[in-house]
Amino acid sequence: GQTPHTRFAVNLEIWWRGLPVLQRLEKVAEFGYPAIEFWPYENKDIPALAQACQRLNLEVAQFTAWGFTPHLNDPKHHDAFVKKVKEACAVAHQLNCKRMCVVGGNVTKGLTKEQMHQNIAEGLKRAAEAVEKEQVMLILEPMNGRKDHPGHSLYGSEAGMKITRQVNSPFVKVLFDLYHNQMAEGDLCGHLREGFDQLGYV
Repeated sequence: GQTPHTRFAVNLEIWWRGLPVLQRLEKVAEFGYPAIEFWPYENKDIPALAQACQRLNLEVAQFTAWGFTPHLNDPKHHDAFVKKVKEACAVAHQLNCKRMCVVGGNVTKGLTKEQMHQNIAEGLKRAAEAVEKEQVMLILEPMNGRKDHPGHSLYGSEAGMKITRQVNSPFVKVLFDLYHNQMAEGDLCGHLREGFDQLGYV
């Protein structure tokens, strides 16, 4: 896991699935990786995770604060979104983590793509004050609908960066997933170059 110029974070949800989470951390350290990431925090023993990461000198690079449902693209969920973001910031501080992933959500019936994207931007604007105060970055992850997430509301980094530019906060940026964005839009180098100011995590 040691590379001279790039820090790789191992996703605990994907690697060594047959082991308990804390034993997966041991494997991450054994292979020489400097960091981890994971999806929902609600089902994790956060104090134990924090203690193990400190002992093994592992950074928590990011975790998921808001997933596919309820839909962030539906304004009726924005109050709950802001509340959840504030709760997740407290978890991030326990883990000494600087970034939290949020997802735009699956398609909300009756709304156009443009309306859903605008609603995602509005929800992120509402949460921006909290994350700026707590100094924890929200990273918005666009998906791909070709293979993994049909029926989702946000595909490709170009659309994600249009949303985060609207929000206009140094603590609301894009999670640029190379796999999802190659599937959704291609031209990874071009999109990285054009959206570099909006990158929160790659």
